[in-house]
Amino acid sequence: MTQYHLHLKGYVGGSDFNADDVTATLRSNPDTEVAVLIDSTGGQLSTALTIYSAFRSHGNVHAHFVGMNASAATIASLGAKRITMDASALYLVHKCSMAVFEWASMNADQLQDYITALLKQKTNLDKMDCDVSAMYAARCRKPQEDLLALMKTGGWLTAKEALEWGFVDELTELECDEKPELTEALVHAMAEAQMPIPSIPYSDKGRHPQHSEPLFSRFMAAMASLFKPSVESNTTTSPTTPQTSTSNTTPKPTAQMKHYTRIEAALKVSEGFTPNAEGHVTLTEAQLQAIEDALQAHESNAASMQNQVTDLQGKVTNLTTKNTELTEQVNALKGTPAAQSPAVVSAHVEGSQQPTPADDYLSHVSSAKELYDLVGG
Repeated sequence: MTQYHLHLKGYVGGSDFNADDVTATLRSNPDTEVAVLIDSTGGQLSTALTIYSAFRSHGNVHAHFVGMNASAATIASLGAKRITMDASALYLVHKCSMAVFEWASMNADQLQDYITALLKQKTNLDKMDCDVSAMYAARCRKPQEDLLALMKTGGWLTAKEALEWGFVDELTELECDEKPELTEALVHAMAEAQMPIPSIPYSDKGRHPQHSEPLFSRFMAAMASLFKPSVESNTTTSPTTPQTSTSNTTPKPTAQMKHYTRIEAALKVSEGFTPNAEGHVTLTEAQLQAIEDALQAHESNAASMQNQVTDLQGKVTNLTTKNTELTEQVNALKGTPAAQSPAVVSAHVEGSQQPTPADDYLSHVSSAKELYDLVGG
């Protein structure tokens, strides 16, 4: 039985398939062959390219595919020195994609701007496809145009077909390798990513009871659930709750993510969150209500602060107006002969330390402005 240094599963870029773990493992095994088990339907291209470079730099990596592997997972493997594949596994290459969504009313100018942005996205995607197809072509030793055509077709390849293309070097039939099976979670993830659903056995292992309805009906139900958010009153996942894992087995809890102290305190999570294989966490209805209450309280506090700021703005405006009036009066008094200004003279009797009304008022104005700047900042 092969002893693997790395098990890369789930979403490429997630907690179980990330470049940091790969780099750390390769650095700790610089002079030995590093065995890597891969079982993933894809994810982030950027992470895949980083892992590809790490494999290639190490120079002695053995990547082994089991289950269903697609997209970024296949790209990451291309840097390995040797690639093997379980005889029952599946392999998929396809053209790169980006999220595109716009729900808005546009005039002609806005529509043209949106078209320009889409054309820029298309140009970027064309460059990505060119780069990836060149990597595939180098591994398969085939013309790049052939690989681009295969990526455009985007269908699942059997292990034998993957071997014939040259994506892998050898097929294996190890008893320890898990066979590819569909689950509701995997069907949901593939549908969300617009990936083709392979015709393979359906598995109800783990949490789901046996179903009497056909696979297509369950697939349509999973599709419908995308538009029907479901919230459970506890952390137990029901058979109809859509899952986000792209692994071919029931997602297992991963290493605990970093602590978010304020969120954990608000949601009463004493030991931190435990993500699934995709790096996602499940929230209960009570926790969602806690978030709603916290946001509502924040909005109320923000509204209260805004009212205070508005009141201070009004007071500062009034004080500024009065200050202007007093300044005009002072300037007028300064322009009057001293003999006719006994009030001003008496207010500045030699040896007197008492502030004038104008000085006292200006001091209050200065204090009010400092308070306003403090609250407004």
